[in-house]
Amino acid sequence: MKSIEGFYSIEVNGYDWGCAVDKVIVTLNEKIDNIAIDSFEVEETKKAGNFEKVTIANFKRKILDAYLVKDEKKTNEPSNQFALILNVSPTEGNPIFFNYQTMFNGWSHPYKLSIKAINKLYSNQKEVSVNISQDMRGISTCADEFNIANYDAKDGVSYQYAYYNAKDDSDTLLVWLHGMGEGGCVYTNNPQLNRLILSYRDWGRDCICPSGQDNFCGHRFDGQYGELPQGYDHKYVYSHFGYNLKVTDMQAAVGCEQLKKFPSFIERRRHNWD
Repeated sequence: MKSIEGFYSIEVNGYDWGCAVDKVIVTLNEKIDNIAIDSFEVEETKKAGNFEKVTIANFKRKILDAYLVKDEKKTNEPSNQFALILNVSPTEGNPIFFNYQTMFNGWSHPYKLSIKAINKLYSNQKEVSVNISQDMRGISTCADEFNIANYDAKDGVSYQYAYYNAKDDSDTLLVWLHGMGEGGCVYTNNPQLNRLILSYRDWGRDCICPSGQDNFCGHRFDGQYGELPQGYDHKYVYSHFGYNLKVTDMQAAVGCEQLKKFPSFIERRRHNWD
C-alpha cells in the first residue's frame, strides 16, 4: 500500500471565554480522493495542572466537519489539502496554559496534535495510508497571521515571542501609548472581539451588562455555565483568567492627547521603514 506524508497548521480564534484551536489544515505530498468526519481522529497534547503539579496530558478532540480544500476554499475535487473543524468549549481546545507560579498566561509548551487516519482513504481510486507529522508548521487566526520567533538576550537566556503580520482588511487596531505610563488601548469594529477584549479587561467576566444596568441581557439567572448550578447569577461568572485593566483619569487624559499625535507617529514610522 502506498504511503502519503503530510504536515499540519492550526487556526486559533477567540471566544467569549478565551481562545481555542478550532481548525486544522493538513497538507499532503499527494492528492486524496475524498474525506469524511470519521476518516481521522485527533488527539491534543499540552500542559495541564494546578498549583501543586504540572503535567503533560493528552485530550481527544471531537471533529465537527472535514472537507477537502483547494485555493483556501472547500472543494469536492481530489486535493492535497484538507481541513478538520474541531469542537471547542471552555474546557476543550485552549492552547494557553496558566502558570500558577508566575500567575501569567502563556502558550503551552509542548502543544501538538496527533492526527491519525482510522478509516480507508484513497488516491486515484487506490487505497493509501496517510501519515501526518506531529510537528506544527504554522499558526493563524481568522483576522491576522502570526509567527513564532526566538530572541537571544545578552544574559544568554533565549525568549520566544509572537509577531503579527496584519492583513490589509484587519478590523482590529492595537495602540500602545507610552505617554500613558506604559498603557494603551484597543480599537475594533468586530463585535466578537469587542466582547472578548472587554472580558479580559474586567477579570475575565462573562457578563456583558453595562455598569449600573443589572440583567441588561435578560438572562441573568437562567443559564448553565460549566459545572456551576443551573440559574447561577451570570453577573458573577468568570469564564477565563483576566485582568483589572482600567486606567486612571490622569492616564486617560494623557492618552487622549497622545492620540492627537497618532497620525504623526504613523508618518514617522513609515518614513523610518522606507
